[in-house]
Order: sequence, then structure tokens, then C-alpha cells
Amino acid sequence: FLIYLSTTLIKDKDSKSVGLIGVAKDITEFKQAEAVLRKKEYMLTQSQSLAHIGSWGWDLKGPIEWSDETYRVYRVSRETFIPTAESLISLIHPEDRSLMQKWLEANIEGKSAHNLEFRIIIPDGSVRIINGTGDLICDSDGKPLYMAGTVQDITERKLAEKELIEAKEKAEQSNKLKTEFLAQMSHEIRSPMNAVISFANLLKEDLSKDLTPDQLEYFEGIDSAGHRLIRTVESILNASELQVGTYLPDFTDIDLIGEILKRIISEYNILTEDKGLKFNFISNIGEAVIHGDKYSIYQLFVNLMDNAVKYTPKGSISINVEKDKDAPEVKVTIEDTGIGISQEFMGQMYEPFTQEDKGYSRRYEGNGLGLSLVKKYCELNGITIEVESKKGIGSKFTLIFAYKK
Repeated sequence: FLIYLSTTLIKDKDSKSVGLIGVAKDITEFKQAEAVLRKKEYMLTQSQSLAHIGSWGWDLKGPIEWSDETYRVYRVSRETFIPTAESLISLIHPEDRSLMQKWLEANIEGKSAHNLEFRIIIPDGSVRIINGTGDLICDSDGKPLYMAGTVQDITERKLAEKELIEAKEKAEQSNKLKTEFLAQMSHEIRSPMNAVISFANLLKEDLSKDLTPDQLEYFEGIDSAGHRLIRTVESILNASELQVGTYLPDFTDIDLIGEILKRIISEYNILTEDKGLKFNFISNIGEAVIHGDKYSIYQLFVNLMDNAVKYTPKGSISINVEKDKDAPEVKVTIEDTGIGISQEFMGQMYEPFTQEDKGYSRRYEGNGLGLSLVKKYCELNGITIEVESKKGIGSKFTLIFAYKK
């Protein structure tokens, strides 16, 4: 029996205690009714709020009370299966039974209310994965009344998660293999080609006194073709790294003029001179500090200058650096007097492997990756690129960098 006792202390006129008066009441049935009400309320709430999730309740002594959905989760019949702690354990995969036992004991002691994933063996012999929850329900005095929780069949979800993880791992492995393959191919092509170019130059120097004009031209052809092949391999490798996301930029503060443009000027002075082009460099500032990835910024200038030299048969190429006094950006313009770009092609000029002059009879070499790489390098560094071009007159590429004081 459970008794509710309420007492009051009786005092005399001098505030001395002279006795007690109290009321005692049998509340056994009330507490039992409270427990049943709490259990029904919990199970009803779980059943209504969670679709396809079974609910259960247990008074820690006798049978476990299951909702209809719980029977469906375990694939057993209400008529033939009586859920108890022992019969429940018998449904669980042997390897998970000790785990379930420890989980139940922890919940009974009020130490745990976490989810538990376990396997069951259903009547047809197949294995299902179940997610179970458990809560210890206590009365108003903190005394344990019963346990209650939910169960859900998550087999399909776990299989989908496994497939997703395997697909992700496979994709990562594929990207890794692709990167390793491209790097290996780059090495396998560049190394022998550098050797060919170097030995050809040595032969040219050793035989320089005896070479005819035609033979000198042959050596120049070997050098030009070798460097062209190396540039092509590097462009394909760079584009692949950007495409699969394996390129890791190193963002630092860069002196755009001192570290990038002076190097470009030094390298392309000879190329423009050999082609009979006038090469100009103009700047209204002595230093322009920006924040970006040095390699990719250098490469985008290389690609723009390669195109300018390649597509300018005569005239001039200019690099102009400009910054207004209070402007937050630096503008670098590369302008040529070359063949220009048609308005029709302007919309697709950044697409990889695309050239306006196509086919085997085209007049200019190249793989169509230059401007595609330029665009990606600009996006990587937060650089705005603007283009003006007229067919037969020339092209003007303007790069806008955020200026760092």
C-alpha cells in the first residue's frame, strides 16, 4: 500500500509544541492509475507523432506492451508472440544480445536514454537493422514507474548510407588515381622532352659552324615543337587539377609588379622581339600589393601573353598597370593588335578545348585550354576579368585585382 500522510504541529499560547494532528490516505490505486495514464500518454504520443515507428512500454516486471507498429517492425504476430525481456532478446542477432542487455540495464538504472542500433533476425531468416530508444519514466516523487521507447526499422537507410559512403570513397579513389595518372604522365612526357630539347641544343652548339640554314631551321623546329608539347601537357594537368578539386592554392600577399609582371616582361621580351613585335609596359604606380595564389596568377598572365604573342602577327603588345588614387582596386590590361575575336565566339571562348579557328587546317597551334584556365584562375583568386575585342583589330583583356594597402 502507498499512504499519503500530512501532519501539522500544534502549539500552545506560548508557542510551545504540544502535539501533532495529521491525515493519512491510501493512494495506492491513485498511483497505479497515474502510472497507467503516463504509460498510455507516452505510447499514444509516440505512435501519433512518429510514422512507421513502433512504441513500447514496460513496467520493469512483466510483459512488455507493444503498439501494432512494433509488431510489424519485428515481423511477429500479436497472436503468437508475447513480448517480454526474454522473448525480445531471443529476436536479436546473437552478436548484439549482450549489447541490448547492457543497454536495458543502463536505462533501468536511469543512466542512459541514448539510441541503440541493433540487428534482429526475422522469421524468414534475414537480418534487419533496428534503431531503438528508451526512457525511464518516473512518478512525481522520482520513483521509476516503467520504461518506454520506440523502435524503427532503418535497414534501407543504413544500406543507402553504406552505398553513399562506398560511392564517395570510390569517387575519391578515382580522383586520386586520376591525379596520380596525370602527374605521372606529365612527368613521363616532360622529362624525355626536356632531354630531347637539351640534347638538340647541345648538338646545335657543337655543329653550329657546319650547319646549313635548313639544318638550323630543323633545330629550331625541334625546340619549338618540344616546348609546345610541354606547354600542352602542363595545361591539361592544370585544368584537370582544377576540375577535380585537387589544386591547393597558397594565398599570400604578392607584389603584383615586382613578383609577377617583371618576370613576365623578362620572359616575353625575347619572344616579342623574335617575332618583330613592339612590347610596351606602362604603370602609374611603383608597387601593387594584392592577396592571392602566386602560381595561378602567374599562370593566367602566361596564358594571356601566350595568346597575345601567338595571335598577333604584327604590331604591338602592351601591359598597362593603372590605379586611381583612392580606388580600392588595381587594373592590369593586356592589349594587342592581333587578329581579334569575333562577337559570335565571345560567348564560348572560356569553354575548354574550344578555339575559334578549328580543324586540321587551322592557322594557329594550341589546345584551347588557355582562356579556360584564365577564367578558372580568376575565379580562384576573386579577380574580375573584362574583355574587349574586334575581329582584325585586336583584343584587350582587363584584370581587376583588389588592392591591399
